[in-house]
Amino acid sequence: MTDICSYHTFILPVVMSGTGKAIHSFDQITKCFDRNFYWKRSDPKDKNSFPDEENFRSYYKEYQYFYPQVRNAIYGNDGSIVRSYSFAAENVHEKAHYYITKRNRTYDLLINAIRLKVYNTGVALFIMECENHGRDKFGNKQDSFADIKNINDYGRRITLPFIPEKPEFSICADKLEISIPELSISFGSDFRSFIENVNQSNTPKELINLNHLCDFVKSIINYGGDYCFSTNGEKDAPKNAFRLRLALDDRMFVACIAINGDEAKAMLATDQNKSFDEERRYAYETDEKLSKSLYEFIFVDPAGDCTCQSGTMRKSLLEEHVYKRWFDYGSIYGLAAQSIVFLFDGSVDHLIESFLTVYEKIACLCIVQRASIVEFQKELANLSIQIHDKGNRMRTSTITLLMDLQERFAAFESQICFTEISCQEQAIEIYEAMTKFFFIDDEMANIKSQLAVLNEAANTYLDFGFNKVGYIFTILGGIFGVLGLSWLGTDNAVMMGPHDKMILINSFGFGALVWISVFWHYRRRRN
Repeated sequence: MTDICSYHTFILPVVMSGTGKAIHSFDQITKCFDRNFYWKRSDPKDKNSFPDEENFRSYYKEYQYFYPQVRNAIYGNDGSIVRSYSFAAENVHEKAHYYITKRNRTYDLLINAIRLKVYNTGVALFIMECENHGRDKFGNKQDSFADIKNINDYGRRITLPFIPEKPEFSICADKLEISIPELSISFGSDFRSFIENVNQSNTPKELINLNHLCDFVKSIINYGGDYCFSTNGEKDAPKNAFRLRLALDDRMFVACIAINGDEAKAMLATDQNKSFDEERRYAYETDEKLSKSLYEFIFVDPAGDCTCQSGTMRKSLLEEHVYKRWFDYGSIYGLAAQSIVFLFDGSVDHLIESFLTVYEKIACLCIVQRASIVEFQKELANLSIQIHDKGNRMRTSTITLLMDLQERFAAFESQICFTEISCQEQAIEIYEAMTKFFFIDDEMANIKSQLAVLNEAANTYLDFGFNKVGYIFTILGGIFGVLGLSWLGTDNAVMMGPHDKMILINSFGFGALVWISVFWHYRRRRN
């Protein structure tokens, strides 16, 4: 660990859609990776399985950290909630590189692992675990706090938010590349060339895919498989291709440890003359330069380009997003919707281990919760259009989709969306903060409210349908009843034999049975 100056884990939530009618087929998608030689299952086979001897203690520690029901959502176990895969571990671990080129710099990160976690909500997490050993691709130093912030910002931007008139105005890296020498492969996205081609072309629309996703993500997911994941709109994609799109925004979530004792010490400098029970103000709270620097680190801005220029607002945001529990250890944690970061001097190894295992898994859980909620909201919006379209009757298929959505949302709430994940105080505090920044509780309540409204609309439609059919049968029953009574009052009724009376009784019985069947059918659809 002595030559490592920072750790960087990039987490990208994507939505994977199946082919044909099996849009939400978890099994259909995971079977693709199960039969791919390069994507190996990395989750435990069952709750009693442990990894190799080298990682045994670390795994045991984090496994005990979480409640049993939470472990199922993190590790998978039986594979019904989540399945975890690792890409070509023997060829990638400390052998592959993530190159990030911006202007005249090409940052070099050593890749520890490339992982994929596929959830039964249709959301998947593409994860890259990297280390910064302090030297760029050409041997120059990249160990400053500014370098670490630039790596986070440029390394997480995997698609262009806008197309500038000149490449110099782009907020993305000029080029991103993953190189795996042992497999003799290299995947990349050259944003600078793309911008130049668009600006020079007379027909730029042919070059632009509005659902564009960084090429190296798709290339690695598809590598070695007999399947194809494609973004919508790609002309060369096969008709039976699986769909792949961004679940949230156009940037990856960042989990970063910056090992810089001087920077941490400067941030946490205080007036030493004050006693411990007096209010102490830290340097980052009083020094504008340090305040901006810490804000850039937590909210993943490039070095020297703080996106919050209001000192008052920045102070308020840092107060909310800085986790102060271990300040006296010289450790600063930052929590936000785009990152979880840790700045310290590197003196305590187990703090690094806890961050890379436990805290990153908490972040992954919150990310998949947020991404899944967004997907449920999209489905609700589509159903709402179908149900409230004035020109069409509500179809049985629409009601079936609503029932399916309710069942999947109930499973998500019990299997993945937890109110508490551990009895450890740190986990409670971090998880509570992360769910707050992702608006988990508010959006869950919003979905439940929307489901209730759509249910009421569906039930009203079903009641109206039953009443209409029941009204028709009531009229028919009344007509037959009147005719029957009239006939019974005639002389013919006197001549009616037992057989004829039985036919009349059966007719009334059949009518009642039809009425009950219709009632039961609509009642069942309503429930």
